[in-house]
Amino acid sequence: MNDRVRLPDWLELAEADTEPWPAPLDDDGPTVMPLTWDRGPDRLWGTYERAERDHYALAEAIDWSELRPDDHSPEERLGLAYWFAMHGSFESAGVLTFARALIAAFEAREHDAVRRMLVTVTRDENHHDEMAMRVCRAMVPGFPDTMTPATELERAAMRNIAWVQARINHYWRGYLAAHDRYRFGTIVSAFAAGEAAGTFMFGQLGQDSTHPVLRDLMRLVARDESRHFSLATHLMRRYLPIISAEEQTAVLKNLVGSYAYFSVFMDEPNELFWGQLPDGWLGWHQRLEEHARGTGLAVPDTAGRRELWRAAFLRVKSIVDEVGLDFPAIPELDIDGQTLAITPEDVLVAAL
Repeated sequence: MNDRVRLPDWLELAEADTEPWPAPLDDDGPTVMPLTWDRGPDRLWGTYERAERDHYALAEAIDWSELRPDDHSPEERLGLAYWFAMHGSFESAGVLTFARALIAAFEAREHDAVRRMLVTVTRDENHHDEMAMRVCRAMVPGFPDTMTPATELERAAMRNIAWVQARINHYWRGYLAAHDRYRFGTIVSAFAAGEAAGTFMFGQLGQDSTHPVLRDLMRLVARDESRHFSLATHLMRRYLPIISAEEQTAVLKNLVGSYAYFSVFMDEPNELFWGQLPDGWLGWHQRLEEHARGTGLAVPDTAGRRELWRAAFLRVKSIVDEVGLDFPAIPELDIDGQTLAITPEDVLVAAL
């Protein structure tokens, strides 16, 4: 890319030394050296410093003693565990997604602020996955990975999660392949939709949830997601104008694909992307979410979620409009734009 850090001229340096030097690498290939601390834009560096100030240890940031299983019915406990296991499935994938992007940032000789921000995002995704683990272990020990289901509702909950995780694994493999096909700027420009949706969704959950532990967890996630979105918007503004027309189309297709990918958790499952879900999946999913609401977690209904999605995509659309590209149409959210034929292979991300 135009403003990436350049390697020093190894051959010129080597002429002044009698000891043998490593052969110079292809300047356009992936490298992790030399060490460079060109920190990049001040605003993004400020976001990184805010991430460091915001850093928290979950064991200390939350009063876990207030999350009391005995305060809830068995169905409510399972519903809450189910919701967090679904959330954790995406967050666990997010740890690896951003870790891989971090490697790509070093290989692309990115600014220090971008690299360090990706470290913090990876750490945040790990925190969010840990939240899911802690809630699941408190509410239904062993769920969803090691328990033996004893009721029809437990079997349905475990089956639903297993199906989603199998499909996420499919998208993870596609994400890895995308790194071989596209440059760093294209990959990271695709993150914005998920981060925008996360900012709006978890912000609403943090505002409306009544249980103190669940409210505080959602507020932490929302704060993290807002920083992630700040990084994503910086990268979109930076790279969308200079990547190729083919890569621009890939990013725009991914915006629609992101909505379809996250629809299983944040809307109703998109048939093209989640059509392989077994009969009854959605009915059990809605029933379990209703049980989760009984614990004080303010899970929005489908209409509420679509309002949040629409607000998130309109925010992303404003950035695409700045760049001068045609935003893709998303009929489900009443967003007009360019009609793009997409397939599951157009999803470039596997994170939230």
